[in-house]
Amino acid sequence: MAVSIPDTLTINSSERYILSIRISPDGFSFSGTIPDKRNSFFYRHIAFDRSGDYTTFLKETFFEEECLAWTYKKINIYCFAPDYLYVPESYYNDEKKDKLMRYAFLNPAEISISNPLFSGQGHILFGLEKEVYEFLSRSFVNPEFIHHMALPCYTWKQQSELSFSGQMHVILNKKTIDIACFKRGELKFLNSFEYSTPDDALYFISYTWKQTDMDQLKDRLFIFGDLEQKKALITNLKNYIHYVSEMELPTDVYLRNPELMQAPFDIILSVCE
Repeated sequence: MAVSIPDTLTINSSERYILSIRISPDGFSFSGTIPDKRNSFFYRHIAFDRSGDYTTFLKETFFEEECLAWTYKKINIYCFAPDYLYVPESYYNDEKKDKLMRYAFLNPAEISISNPLFSGQGHILFGLEKEVYEFLSRSFVNPEFIHHMALPCYTWKQQSELSFSGQMHVILNKKTIDIACFKRGELKFLNSFEYSTPDDALYFISYTWKQTDMDQLKDRLFIFGDLEQKKALITNLKNYIHYVSEMELPTDVYLRNPELMQAPFDIILSVCE
């Protein structure tokens, strides 16, 4: 059964919308917005039954949701891919990206994709299964494939350039934790870890803080994620780090459709950039 979409999105109005597709191990989501219309945003998530085949799930979803076949102003495909590499510019070679992925991961995905970061500071390298990549490429007109950490890193870099303190940014997902560290606009660390308990998350944050020589009294830690889990983690971390707080969202978030607050962090930023 197809999900509901706003009445304002029709086959005649779709060309005004930017469509964002997000693929992740737990399902598929799509959202849309008209850039100059603040209340136009919508977000829909469709859960994936892990007992099935993901490519089949994608195909069934695409053909069931008629609106996905319409023409849009722009189509972005955000890929939640926990297995990825941050490759500094001095080590990056586009012709060797497949080799880098095979070196880093035991069973890398068949298609390697690179997102350049900011000011020549490197690339995020991630992979998609060939069948998934080819289906999405066929189904949408000139889609751009974007890793889920690309936009957050761009935003955090800009914030870091304005601060004399080092900054650690943490995103709590359902089963993974994303961590990025910046100092005066320079990316010092970027990685994601699987976790199953709050203590796991606490360990990864504390260990990364120590390994990157962050200052317990001067540097700052920002966390985004599930409200209850986030508050408990902040309380524990304040025993070790002086400045710990919830991650600030762009002011524009609060002026838009409330549905935006339900979206993943990368989608939120894509709407407000």
